[in-house]
Amino acid sequence: MASKDESMAVSEIPKPNISSIRNKQLRKAAYMKLKIEKRKEKIKEKKRKKKENEALGDKAPPKQVPKTIESMRIPDETMVNAQDEEVMKDEAQDEMSSYFRRETLPKILITTSDRPSSRTNKFCKELKKSFPNSEIYYRRGLDLKKIIPQALSRDFTDIMVVNENHQQPNGLILTHLPDGPTSHFKMSNVRLAPEIKRVGEMTGHQPEIILNNFNTRLGHSVGRMFASLFPHDPEFHGRRVITFHNQRDFIFFRHHRYVFRNEKRAGLQELGPRFTLKLRSLQKGTFDSKYGEYEWIHKAVRTTIMYITVFRRRTIASKEFNIALNDNGNTNSPSQGKEDCQLFHPIMGKSPIVKAMTQLPAITLLRRYQEHLCE
Repeated sequence: MASKDESMAVSEIPKPNISSIRNKQLRKAAYMKLKIEKRKEKIKEKKRKKKENEALGDKAPPKQVPKTIESMRIPDETMVNAQDEEVMKDEAQDEMSSYFRRETLPKILITTSDRPSSRTNKFCKELKKSFPNSEIYYRRGLDLKKIIPQALSRDFTDIMVVNENHQQPNGLILTHLPDGPTSHFKMSNVRLAPEIKRVGEMTGHQPEIILNNFNTRLGHSVGRMFASLFPHDPEFHGRRVITFHNQRDFIFFRHHRYVFRNEKRAGLQELGPRFTLKLRSLQKGTFDSKYGEYEWIHKAVRTTIMYITVFRRRTIASKEFNIALNDNGNTNSPSQGKEDCQLFHPIMGKSPIVKAMTQLPAITLLRRYQEHLCE
């Protein structure tokens, strides 16, 4: 009886708390040990469930499907079927139809913004390895409109421009030649091959292409642009695969190789690079920022009015109407009479609407502006 009580007392002793270990190295070692133990327990539990399902056979419970935003999305009118007659007719007449009829072979010109950083140059070199039959040319201060005729004379079918900000790649412009379209993407989460753990060595085989969740009309156009960047016949023995995965309007680029561990198991080895794209605009024809016709533009949420400090002045001067300082409720404010603010409307551009002698709250300015329009 005493032995049973002793065993129960021993089992009730709590495990030592890792956070109570004051030595950093010992605490880290204890945490890594705990992490390995949890992973082993998780693998052991997974094997146990697998054996139970094999023993039950047909009576085994169905495999649970995780609920995600993409899987729970309700199909709407923007989604189209690839086998729809109207969609097939449009695709047979669009700018990429010659590629899908195997009349042209993709040839890509990769360039950057002026004076690119070393990280952007390394990223372009990895893009060159990822996209077959592509070449890198330095910009040298030329406008994109002047580059397009030169690219056409050298039989390029696409132009890829990598933009950067603060020495980090942050944008991608993709133009299909000779008739467009032109798409502008915001780029984020760029990881080069050396920055990826357990990265593999890239080979020169032509890759397979996987396009996921490009189900809308706009998604079809963007997906066909990506597909036209690669050769028609992939080399399957190279086991290279490039994935464009669209989820919640973010396009994830991944580059992998199939790894066959045995006759039944296969895995993926990442080759790099990896990055995320978000479509900003889709323009008809080649790049033309001034007179181009846009098929789609991402509209960000903007405030209706903005006030910007322009110069210091102590007097009120406004042709439209005046704002009395007493209405702000703080006539003795130390900021009064120090700064002039100019109210602008984003649609009207830089034409002044109000000049005030102090920075009033945005709600007050909006109310005054609405009252002025109603007069």
